[in-house]
Amino acid sequence: MLLEAYAGRRYPDRTPDPEWLDTWLEVAREIPDDPDVWYKLGETYFHAGATLGVEQPLRRAAEAFKRALAVDTTLNVEPMIHLMQIAGMERDTATARRLVNRLPREDPSTAVQRLQAGVILGDSSMIVAARRDVDTSGLALQQDALLFGFGMQEAERNAALYLARARAGPDQLDPAFFLFHFYQQLGRPAAAAAAVARLIPKATPAWVTGFMLVPAFYGYVDSAAAAGILARLEPVADGPLVLDPAARVHQDRTTCGVTSWRLAHGDTRTARETIRRLGSGRVWDCSVMLEALLAATEHRLDAGAAFQRLDSLLLAGGGRPGWSIEVARWREAQGDLPGALRAAKRCGGYDVVLNLAYCQREEGRLSALVGDRAGAIDAYSQYLAMRYKPEPSVKPEVDHVRAELARLVGEPR
Repeated sequence: MLLEAYAGRRYPDRTPDPEWLDTWLEVAREIPDDPDVWYKLGETYFHAGATLGVEQPLRRAAEAFKRALAVDTTLNVEPMIHLMQIAGMERDTATARRLVNRLPREDPSTAVQRLQAGVILGDSSMIVAARRDVDTSGLALQQDALLFGFGMQEAERNAALYLARARAGPDQLDPAFFLFHFYQQLGRPAAAAAAVARLIPKATPAWVTGFMLVPAFYGYVDSAAAAGILARLEPVADGPLVLDPAARVHQDRTTCGVTSWRLAHGDTRTARETIRRLGSGRVWDCSVMLEALLAATEHRLDAGAAFQRLDSLLLAGGGRPGWSIEVARWREAQGDLPGALRAAKRCGGYDVVLNLAYCQREEGRLSALVGDRAGAIDAYSQYLAMRYKPEPSVKPEVDHVRAELARLVGEPR
């Protein structure tokens, strides 16, 4: 059974995430004295729990990690990485202090956790000491700051330092992507565009900037900039299929984004050909999402079944986490507010979610509509923790969310 848990029940084929979770739960019941089993169970809850619709996945992950530490007190860095992230999200100073006291103080590999502990505890000396190692490790804080809502200023400082030192070149494609994502979620589209311009040479192929279409799709890029992005990407999406496998992946991703954009604007002309070209099992099964969007745009009777297929794909660990917001939008349009909220909650997870701020805002709004006051307050608070200093173009939306949160907090319980 342990081998099955590590390799997957369907090895050598891909095992769906729900089966991974079920397997590790079974193994934990059978071998409760193995710390690695509890660690792997915690990892599964932590990384896949939200997208699988598990209730309170981070609480369950923390319980499993704590069991691993209780079974083997020599365990340190691995389970503590995620326990520190959860402690930061919950502003749990007691847990943060216990965790940091177990970490090697001079080990560069623990610098991020030591810095995070310093932020949680408000310990400036701990922060300064950890910065020495963090500053030499590149972009190390941005994703955690977005997902867990703490250490945002340290993440910004780290990003600014990276941008000041970096030179544009082909080795900067991944940093440009992550920094664009980071600043977009902070509500700073101009800073996001500036980071890309700083790191990516002008002669870089158009597909490299395809990720910039996602925030435009959700309304966080002005119409002129969105038109410019689309103009660069359409020749890639509509051109002949490239033969190089790696380049084909990039072309498919671009095609997925461009076709999603067109469907959102009522343009169905290229959708069927795109779905045929992408096929099943390519580009995170983008064809499944596009089929659902096409069915909705055409007001077809089978649209409900198409969105159910998309939802099933996401629940099985396929697709991208941000796609679940499309299921939420569809269900709300059909009057199913509880179902829309369930889908919106699955938008996050421990992943790069390019529409994270949008998902949090929608989760807060839907929670308020169904009467989940605590859930709305939590989602809106996470949103505002990210967008604490937005650019003027995003400020009206942030002010609206802040007003909604104030109204909810002021309501009688």
